[in-house]
Amino acid sequence: PSWRLFSCFPPVEFLFHPICLLRCYSASMKYRLLTALVVLIVFSVQETVAQTYREAEAAYKRGDYKTAKKIAFPLAKRGDPRAQDLLSDMYWFGRGVDRDRCESTKWADKKQVSCCVMSCL
Repeated sequence: PSWRLFSCFPPVEFLFHPICLLRCYSASMKYRLLTALVVLIVFSVQETVAQTYREAEAAYKRGDYKTAKKIAFPLAKRGDPRAQDLLSDMYWFGRGVDRDRCESTKWADKKQVSCCVMSCL
């Protein structure tokens, strides 16, 4: 097509059609685009998780333990070691939850596994 003579990118109308987009780009260009997209998604998710953990930690420090648990629990279930540590603390000392040393130990063990996995990456 004539548009290839003027630019390495297809016209704007092709950008909105994924099949055309896949046909127009070479394999290396597709790989670069996919890599850039994955990196963008990973960094945006990490920032969101970090911000959410900071909110949980701030709630914990000001004594709002119910809010801290509400924010930290989903993060801990997804494997965030900081949130797991926070929940372990809350259960150990009975802050915002019933005091439960077994539950505290469970979250502390999960934190150890999460930290080990993250250090291997």
